[in-house]
Amino acid sequence: MRPTDEQQVAIDAAKAGKTLKFQAGAGCGKSATLNEIARAMPDKRILCVVYNKSVRQELMRKMPKNVMVHTNHSYARSMLLNRWGRHLDRINGNRQNAKVQADILDQVGPVRINSDTVLTPAARARLAMGAVLAWCKSADLELGPEHIPTPLGIGKAEDIQRLREVILPVADKARADIRSANGRLKWQHDYYLKMAQLMLARSDRQTLPFDVVMMDECQDVNPVAASLYLDMQTLLQRIIVGDSAQAINGWNGAIDILGTFPADESLFLSKSFRFGPAIAEEANKWLTLLGAPLRLHGHEPVGSTVGPIERPDAVLCRTNAAAMGQVFDILDKNGTPALVGGGSEIASLAMAAEMLKKGTLTDHPDLCAFANWAELQDYVEQDPLGQDLKVFVELVDSHGVEKIKDAAFRVKDAEQAGPGDTIVCTSHKSKGLEWHDVRVANDFRQPNPNTGMTGETPVNREELMLSYVTVTRAMKRLDRGSLAWIDQHVRGRRHLAVA
Repeated sequence: MRPTDEQQVAIDAAKAGKTLKFQAGAGCGKSATLNEIARAMPDKRILCVVYNKSVRQELMRKMPKNVMVHTNHSYARSMLLNRWGRHLDRINGNRQNAKVQADILDQVGPVRINSDTVLTPAARARLAMGAVLAWCKSADLELGPEHIPTPLGIGKAEDIQRLREVILPVADKARADIRSANGRLKWQHDYYLKMAQLMLARSDRQTLPFDVVMMDECQDVNPVAASLYLDMQTLLQRIIVGDSAQAINGWNGAIDILGTFPADESLFLSKSFRFGPAIAEEANKWLTLLGAPLRLHGHEPVGSTVGPIERPDAVLCRTNAAAMGQVFDILDKNGTPALVGGGSEIASLAMAAEMLKKGTLTDHPDLCAFANWAELQDYVEQDPLGQDLKVFVELVDSHGVEKIKDAAFRVKDAEQAGPGDTIVCTSHKSKGLEWHDVRVANDFRQPNPNTGMTGETPVNREELMLSYVTVTRAMKRLDRGSLAWIDQHVRGRRHLAVA
């Protein structure tokens, strides 16, 4: 296909040697544009950093020979092979549960955080490993108390301080084990990405052996990856692309660098080849509410409709708990559900619930602050922060743990889905995916009007971005489900205050 006018502007600016950033809407040909840019610069050595392995494999087939395509991690791994090859072998070691990690980290006996919360050795090990992982995803050169995750149910400042005092020494011990040639902790992929950043930051030569660095998905980039591939490469031409309206992974430490990145030019890609005008119009409602500078133009030959769907290809949910509910609903109707990511997360939650019901502490990161099931039931009823777990608690109380565990082990992984199977997916996991017919589940919360004097309805910005991602997964037909409330704003019935 001939490049669009927007794509041609990007190609010409790149050929002129400019450092660029461009906002590319859902389905607007980001990969194709990067490919055309690379073909327009055959004499340049180019590193193209992409989001995941499948995108890498696709672009490796399409990109010209002057381009080296990598994920954030794969190039970092290649940097470390000579020095850390033995450590990298530990990635393929046996899976370790938190109890094994607690033994390695010499954690013995319970430790009290406050009158209600006692952390087992396994819970302390899990929190310490979580702190190490959070540090590895950050741009920070040292691990500190700010990297320690706070479990649900711990909110007071003095309790958080106590938690950090308990966990930080364990996290330091874990970091020492990870770096040791004789260490026993299983390695994670984020460890060597961090080591590559530290190695480059502390060396005299802070430049990669390329002329150009291109990076995709820069609305959701780990700070450590931004530091390694962009911040330390100021002598190189840099080209970054993303969609700020899809910045939905802040909860996992990701940041949107599109607004602050110092580029020579800021460009846009607005022509979506994924869907037709009807779905583009639906997407633009959310972009308008977000105050985004971008508006999408649908591809007329694709065609699309918005309305009820009886048998969708995929059902998208806001939470894992709602996804669990959809799995039950499909099984009850003798259908075959296929869950993106498989049923392991559901099984893990169910087994943690089983422990709490027996009055046993669990090391599950979402539930480790609760001493028993009654405490969790009270939390989801009384505390506004507990709403994401409320559906899960209701499912356990209604169906029982054994039925949930059985469903989790019976459900297919979406990668093995066949004709007639219904894909179930959380909206967070749906980014980068697409289906012909998509139905939105009923767990997206409609914002509640402010009862004060302003008359405005507060709405969370991240929730709006998640909604935009959700409606733009459909190619042919979209059933908006619980996201149809947007029409009340479009028709002027509500004044929303985005925060």
